[in-house]
Amino acid sequence: MVSLSVNYTREKIMNGYIALYLGEQYEIQADDVWSAKQKALKDLQVSKKKAWQVSIHLSQVNGADYKHTADF
Repeated sequence: MVSLSVNYTREKIMNGYIALYLGEQYEIQADDVWSAKQKALKDLQVSKKKAWQVSIHLSQVNGADYKHTADF
């Protein structure tokens, strides 16, 4: 008999993102990429004209580290 531990709570853990801007790296917690970008623009006080200079990368999913791999 196998017992599985399942978390049935509706609590959602936010994902971790890394925002890169002008050679600096910043950590952000958000639900999705769009929210992370908007939060980064606000926190870093970046104008809408320079929003293209901010890049967002996923670093954690539900609290666990996420590693990007090149599968080709």
